[in-house]
Amino acid sequence: MSAVKVFVDADVLHKLYLRKLIFTLHDYEVVKVLWTKEVFDESLRSLTRRFPDKQVGLYRMFQNYRTHFFDTEVTKFQHLIGQLGCEDPNDEHVLAGAIVGRASHLLTFNSSDFPANTKEVHGLVIGSPDDMLAQLLMLNQNTDEILAHWLSLFREPLVSAASGANAMAKSGCPQLATLLMQRAAYVDLKLKQLKGQNLQ
Repeated sequence: MSAVKVFVDADVLHKLYLRKLIFTLHDYEVVKVLWTKEVFDESLRSLTRRFPDKQVGLYRMFQNYRTHFFDTEVTKFQHLIGQLGCEDPNDEHVLAGAIVGRASHLLTFNSSDFPANTKEVHGLVIGSPDDMLAQLLMLNQNTDEILAHWLSLFREPLVSAASGANAMAKSGCPQLATLLMQRAAYVDLKLKQLKGQNLQ
């Protein structure tokens, strides 16, 4: 099955555990992450306002993201801005990027900010990352391995399926939290195996 092309809104990138889960799914070719410099910059500005003492590290981290995802950046979308019917003009660049990138899904926590007829007009499904990612993971044969690899990216505090589920619940993703708890025994076993391999 080919990767699902998803455009990520800045509000999704704000959330550390969710951001790294999406990027893990990209590396496993479950999704293909599409983005624009404007979306990354918006997310970075928001994070540096919240965590001013971590500004240098955040800039470095987002620069690494841009390097890693260099081949999925969407450009030349500006001609659509102002023509898409978003109530807030600041949302136009997000929708324009998703359309030009030919995404099948736009992942956002603010679906109501975008026109209700976007699917009919542009063939683009706009919705919560919780709905989309939970569905993809439930259908994937490597779910436990993917979730274990995702959790292995975090060093502190002690990471387990339960702590990952707690992080997802706090990030506004109850379906992903439930999935993690349902798969907890299998995910934790995979996580333990990964840690053992890393120690060798």
